[in-house]
Amino acid sequence: MAVAVGPLVSGWLLEDHAWGSTFLINVPIALLAVFGALALVPPSKAQGMGRIDYVGGLLSIVTVGSLIYAAIEGPHSGWGAGPVTAAVVAGVGLLAFVAWELRHPHPMLDVRKFALRPFTGSMLAVMFFFFGMFAVIYYATQFLQFVLGYGALDTGVRLLPLGGAVFLGSALTGMLTRSWG
Repeated sequence: MAVAVGPLVSGWLLEDHAWGSTFLINVPIALLAVFGALALVPPSKAQGMGRIDYVGGLLSIVTVGSLIYAAIEGPHSGWGAGPVTAAVVAGVGLLAFVAWELRHPHPMLDVRKFALRPFTGSMLAVMFFFFGMFAVIYYATQFLQFVLGYGALDTGVRLLPLGGAVFLGSALTGMLTRSWG
């Protein structure tokens, strides 16, 4: 639903508000989700789950944040000291994350699972799907607004079929996975 509703609600907000409003819409949704989870989700009965992997979480945030900074700032303002440093921090952060997760008793991400072909294949499929989907949304939005001259809400409406295609593709994938494995 997010693929369909996100561009539509964002387009509606951008008709009368600044672009930052598209981020603020997540605040009431997150609050509703937190309070709903606290009220409706029963406590876990799982045994021996261990402690939360705070170091792994921090390493993943630093790694991904540095990578995103380098990817945005490098092409935009040149590959000076800032973006290059961020790219190096992302590389070192990835190595540190993998090393930490390999020795943590309850890792945030069990990197050993990447040795299993079905796991790695499914992760690659999801990654390529999201890269492709977000690329389509990004370029379609740019094309519809800056080349064809549609407004933000009109662009959101024209992206609705993409949400339908993702919904149908997900349903089809679920059926094919059961029969083909």
